[in-house]
Amino acid sequence: MLRDTVPVRQHVAVCIWRLATGEPLRLVSKKFGLGISACHKLVFRWPDDETVNRIKNEFESISGISNVIGSMYTTHIPIIAPKISVAACFNRRHTERNQKTSYLITVQ
Repeated sequence: MLRDTVPVRQHVAVCIWRLATGEPLRLVSKKFGLGISACHKLVFRWPDDETVNRIKNEFESISGISNVIGSMYTTHIPIIAPKISVAACFNRRHTERNQKTSYLITVQ
C-alpha cells in the first residue's frame, strides 16, 4: 500500500525545524507526525558531487564568495497594523525615516 507524499509545506517545515533546533529525528518525526525514515529522507536529501560543484561555481561567479551552495533572502512586506501583537510588527526604522507609522512582516 502506497502512502501519500509529504506536502511541500510540511517538507519545508520539517527541514527548517531540524536545522533550527538540531533535535534528533525521533523527536522531529513525532512533532510532524511522520516516520523516522521519512524525516531522514526529507532532511538528508543532498545533491550529488557534480551538482554541488556546479552550484558552488555558479554562486562564486555571481557573488565572489566561494564554497557556498545556497543562500536565503529576507524581504519586508508592509501590512496593516494587526489587532494582536502590534509591537511585534512595528517598523521603527521606516516610521522614523518617513514620519509615518509603519508595520511589516519579515519573509525568508
